Amino acid sequence: MSHSLKNRQAVIVIHGIGEQHPIVTLRDFVESVAEQLKKNKQARAEETLFWDKPDPASGNFETRKMTMRGGREHDTTDFFEFYWAHHMRSTNWSHIQDWLQRVVFRLPKSVSRRLRPVFLFIWFLILMVAGSALLYILQNGFTGFATKVTAISSGIVATVILGVLSKFLFNYLGDAGRYLDPSPENISERQAIREDGIKLLKNLHESGKYQRIIIVGHSLGGIIAYDLVKFLWNEYYKTFDPKKFAELCQSADKQILKDVDSSEEAGKKLNGTVQTTDDFQNAQGKSYDYLKAIGCKWLITDLVTIGSPLTHAGHLFVQEDGLFEKLKEQREYPTCPPHFQKSEKTNIINSLPFNVAGVTHPLVMRHYNHSSPFAVTRWTNMYFSSDYIGGPLKEAFGAGIKDIEVKTKNWFFVYPKGHTEYWNFKNPNNILNNLWNVLKK
Repeated sequence: MSHSLKNRQAVIVIHGIGEQHPIVTLRDFVESVAEQLKKNKQARAEETLFWDKPDPASGNFETRKMTMRGGREHDTTDFFEFYWAHHMRSTNWSHIQDWLQRVVFRLPKSVSRRLRPVFLFIWFLILMVAGSALLYILQNGFTGFATKVTAISSGIVATVILGVLSKFLFNYLGDAGRYLDPSPENISERQAIREDGIKLLKNLHESGKYQRIIIVGHSLGGIIAYDLVKFLWNEYYKTFDPKKFAELCQSADKQILKDVDSSEEAGKKLNGTVQTTDDFQNAQGKSYDYLKAIGCKWLITDLVTIGSPLTHAGHLFVQEDGLFEKLKEQREYPTCPPHFQKSEKTNIINSLPFNVAGVTHPLVMRHYNHSSPFAVTRWTNMYFSSDYIGGPLKEAFGAGIKDIEVKTKNWFFVYPKGHTEYWNFKNPNNILNNLWNVLKK
């Protein structure tokens, strides 16, 4: 990809769970990227690489846009934060009980391998507490047990512990539970988050300022990013300019028309190796160039997920065994590469013929189907080996995903070490160089 001071790209950063404050994640992200560029001698140490501006695209007056000047390896970049935490307020037990029951009360074999040790540890603690309580009741009676529980729970230590657990359950885990559980109590919040995200993306698409858009989602933000790609693709995948397509058909060089098939052909050759994944991502880039050449409005070239719970999709999204695989086959969940239904040989469909002034015969446009955003959008997934919240995505969503594992050690397997340290410049295991390789393409 050639770079010019006239070219401009947008990067949308989507934060994860917790009581996040506007701009904090975005500022930390951009500052870390800037520091890494200086460390790599790609910018002078004293140089000011970015500045912030008002953010007219999101419609949220609490957020800002941060602009990084273009360089030899990258275009001028506008960084935006998609801030959604304000939609998850006043979480209570009714919001998350269905999701918790679905996640906790299931057989270990239906839990993702990466999460299974934590799942078993939690059940070990539950059974230990329940067993101890039952033993006490048998020895001292239920009245004595109730008196003991009352005495313990009224103590300062118990109050602090319950307060910490309550904060974790409702202010952190509650965000995930409410977004992932489509129960009636959570529908309005899920809808509001998605509507705001689609609004931001559409504003960037329609602004005419950008040659490409990259979405970066951390933790639960990776699931939100995936959803936004899925929903927005349905609005844009059939858009094109008939005049541009006619000019392309009449041009001497027809290679770009042939490239519409390239991601499918490369996808069929995927075997999970780095080489075939790189080949597939190169083909995705050519397919994206085809969409640009015919005037399609789609601008999202890359999805980056970091420490993403999507690795546990089969566990977190559905309870019925085998249902997640069925929903992928039915194209409810887009995969990378796109999923072929039985008897299909292609993900490309033909539109109705249309006439263009000056062309003597009708033209037939070819489109990808409604569940094929990853025919043209590259997906890179990064995770620490010590962070069980994230993990590889090839098995769950397809061999076309570039999984990047950073080896890290964990002193206690129940703690997701490094989950909030992915782009921390002071963390020697940070992912900043891998991240920059995506941003500079």
